Amino acid sequence: MHTVYLGYSNVLSAEEMRAFFDIDPEHEERLSKFEQVFGCDYVEPGSFEIYSPGEYETFDFDAKFFRKLLPFNPEENLVSMIDFSKVKSVFYVVNSGVRKRAAEGIQLLGPIEIEKFDFE
Repeated sequence: MHTVYLGYSNVLSAEEMRAFFDIDPEHEERLSKFEQVFGCDYVEPGSFEIYSPGEYETFDFDAKFFRKLLPFNPEENLVSMIDFSKVKSVFYVVNSGVRKRAAEGIQLLGPIEIEKFDFE
């Protein structure tokens, strides 16, 4: 069983969001900025995926398209909370220890309990 959150930012691009998941070399425990800001457990490599409208310019980047990109079936009510006309990046992250739901221009939705991903 996996605990997953959907996330989005109207201010951070996919590239900036990816940097949020990188190890922060200035943090003494080498936590990522994401782990620091959201007070969550360690975010393992491969346990998140980030998408942006700019990376899919030839497609209508909307809720329907986002659901097709995800390796699981998200709850419709959570996806409908995202305004795809404003997002710069959307993502999912697997983590069970999230303590905050919003910070630094990032909003998390969930949690969603996933029995298994499509690729498992």
